[in-house]
Amino acid sequence: MRALIDALARVFRRRSRLTPLEQRILESVSSTLPLAALTIWEQQIQAIYLVQRLPDGVEVNFYMRDPLDRTRRALPRFPDRNEFVIATVVISLPTLGTSIDANVWCVSGRLFSIEYKGSIKYFDEAIGMDPIPDVEVAVTLKRDASA
Repeated sequence: MRALIDALARVFRRRSRLTPLEQRILESVSSTLPLAALTIWEQQIQAIYLVQRLPDGVEVNFYMRDPLDRTRRALPRFPDRNEFVIATVVISLPTLGTSIDANVWCVSGRLFSIEYKGSIKYFDEAIGMDPIPDVEVAVTLKRDASA
Protein backbone atom coordinates (compact mmCIF):
# COMPACT_ATOMS: atom_id res chain seq x y z
CA MET A 1 0.00 0.00 0.00
CA ARG A 2 2.82 2.40 0.89
CA ALA A 3 4.42 1.82 -2.52
CA LEU A 4 1.19 2.82 -4.25
CA ILE A 5 0.92 6.00 -2.18
CA ASP A 6 4.55 6.88 -2.97
CA ALA A 7 3.98 6.29 -6.69
CA LEU A 8 0.85 8.48 -6.71
CA ALA A 9 2.65 11.19 -4.76
CA ARG A 10 5.44 11.27 -7.37
CA VAL A 11 2.91 11.54 -10.20
CA PHE A 12 0.85 14.32 -8.62
CA ARG A 13 3.62 16.17 -6.80
CA ARG A 14 3.70 19.79 -7.77
CA ARG A 15 6.89 20.57 -9.64
CA SER A 16 7.77 23.89 -11.17
CA ARG A 17 10.01 24.15 -14.14
CA LEU A 18 12.98 26.45 -14.08
CA THR A 19 13.47 28.74 -17.05
CA PRO A 20 16.63 28.25 -19.14
CA LEU A 21 18.05 31.43 -17.58
CA GLU A 22 17.37 30.21 -14.03
CA GLN A 23 18.91 26.83 -14.87
CA ARG A 24 21.99 28.49 -16.31
CA ILE A 25 22.44 30.65 -13.20
CA LEU A 26 22.00 27.80 -10.73
CA GLU A 27 24.32 25.52 -12.73
CA SER A 28 26.97 28.22 -12.89
CA VAL A 29 26.82 28.68 -9.10
CA SER A 30 27.12 24.92 -8.62
CA SER A 31 30.34 24.92 -10.67
CA THR A 32 31.99 27.19 -8.08
CA LEU A 33 30.86 25.42 -4.91
CA PRO A 34 33.15 23.19 -2.84
CA LEU A 35 32.17 19.50 -2.86
CA ALA A 36 30.52 19.56 0.58
CA ALA A 37 28.22 22.42 -0.44
CA LEU A 38 27.63 21.03 -3.94
CA THR A 39 25.90 17.92 -2.62
CA ILE A 40 23.51 20.00 -0.52
CA TRP A 41 22.96 22.48 -3.38
CA GLU A 42 22.00 19.76 -5.86
CA GLN A 43 19.58 18.11 -3.44
CA GLN A 44 17.92 21.46 -2.78
CA ILE A 45 17.50 22.20 -6.48
CA GLN A 46 15.90 18.78 -6.96
CA ALA A 47 13.48 19.53 -4.10
CA ILE A 48 12.10 22.76 -5.65
CA TYR A 49 8.35 22.34 -6.06
CA LEU A 50 7.23 25.94 -6.50
CA VAL A 51 8.82 28.88 -8.30
CA GLN A 52 7.39 32.34 -7.67
CA ARG A 53 8.35 34.99 -10.21
CA LEU A 54 7.75 38.63 -9.39
CA PRO A 55 6.49 41.02 -12.10
CA ASP A 56 9.07 42.02 -14.71
CA GLY A 57 11.28 39.19 -13.52
CA VAL A 58 13.19 41.20 -10.94
CA GLU A 59 13.09 38.37 -8.41
CA VAL A 60 12.51 34.63 -8.43
CA ASN A 61 11.76 32.76 -5.19
CA PHE A 62 12.20 29.00 -4.80
CA TYR A 63 10.20 26.87 -2.41
CA MET A 64 11.22 23.33 -1.66
CA ARG A 65 9.79 20.44 0.22
CA ASP A 66 11.60 17.99 2.46
CA PRO A 67 11.30 14.68 0.66
CA LEU A 68 11.14 12.70 3.92
CA ASP A 69 11.70 9.46 2.08
CA ARG A 70 11.37 6.04 3.64
CA THR A 71 14.53 6.63 5.68
CA ARG A 72 12.93 9.83 7.07
CA ARG A 73 15.92 11.92 6.02
CA ALA A 74 15.13 15.61 5.85
CA LEU A 75 16.42 17.81 3.05
CA PRO A 76 19.94 18.92 4.03
CA ARG A 77 20.64 22.56 4.79
CA PHE A 78 23.82 24.58 4.74
CA PRO A 79 25.36 25.06 8.19
CA ASP A 80 24.98 28.85 7.88
CA ARG A 81 21.32 29.48 8.76
CA ASN A 82 21.47 33.25 8.22
CA GLU A 83 20.26 35.13 5.16
CA PHE A 84 23.19 35.66 2.78
CA VAL A 85 24.21 36.09 -0.85
CA ILE A 86 25.95 32.87 -1.84
CA ALA A 87 27.02 34.19 -5.27
CA THR A 88 26.75 37.04 -7.71
CA VAL A 89 26.30 36.20 -11.37
CA VAL A 90 26.75 38.39 -14.44
CA ILE A 91 24.97 37.16 -17.56
CA SER A 92 26.19 38.75 -20.79
CA LEU A 93 24.95 38.55 -24.34
CA PRO A 94 28.04 39.93 -26.11
CA THR A 95 26.59 39.78 -29.61
CA LEU A 96 23.65 41.87 -28.41
CA GLY A 97 25.82 44.14 -26.27
CA THR A 98 23.95 43.75 -22.99
CA SER A 99 24.34 42.15 -19.56
CA ILE A 100 22.47 41.79 -16.28
CA ASP A 101 23.63 41.14 -12.70
CA ALA A 102 21.99 38.73 -10.29
CA ASN A 103 22.43 37.88 -6.62
CA VAL A 104 21.66 34.32 -5.51
CA TRP A 105 20.35 34.22 -1.94
CA CYS A 106 20.17 31.54 0.72
CA VAL A 107 17.86 31.78 3.73
CA SER A 108 17.80 29.43 6.71
CA GLY A 109 20.37 27.15 5.13
CA ARG A 110 18.53 26.81 1.81
CA LEU A 111 18.64 28.29 -1.66
CA PHE A 112 15.86 30.86 -1.70
CA SER A 113 16.00 33.40 -4.50
CA ILE A 114 17.62 35.06 -7.46
CA GLU A 115 17.39 38.85 -7.43
CA TYR A 116 18.12 40.61 -10.70
CA LYS A 117 19.31 44.19 -11.02
CA GLY A 118 16.74 45.09 -13.63
CA SER A 119 14.18 43.25 -15.72
CA ILE A 120 15.09 39.90 -17.28
CA LYS A 121 12.35 39.90 -19.91
CA TYR A 122 14.85 40.59 -22.69
CA PHE A 123 17.25 37.88 -21.44
CA ASP A 124 14.52 35.25 -21.13
CA GLU A 125 13.44 36.01 -24.69
CA ALA A 126 17.00 36.05 -26.05
CA ILE A 127 17.96 32.74 -24.41
CA GLY A 128 14.81 31.20 -25.90
CA MET A 129 15.77 32.25 -29.44
CA ASP A 130 16.75 29.78 -32.12
CA PRO A 131 19.67 29.80 -32.55
CA ILE A 132 20.59 30.79 -29.01
CA PRO A 133 22.93 33.80 -28.98
CA ASP A 134 26.29 33.49 -27.25
CA VAL A 135 25.81 33.70 -23.50
CA GLU A 136 28.65 34.42 -21.10
CA VAL A 137 28.22 33.77 -17.40
CA ALA A 138 30.63 35.02 -14.74
CA VAL A 139 30.16 33.84 -11.16
CA THR A 140 31.69 35.19 -7.98
CA LEU A 141 31.19 32.98 -4.94
CA LYS A 142 30.43 35.30 -2.01
CA ARG A 143 30.13 32.77 0.80
CA ASP A 144 31.33 29.23 1.32
CA ALA A 145 28.03 27.84 2.57
CA SER A 146 29.61 24.56 3.65
CA ALA A 147 31.61 26.23 6.41
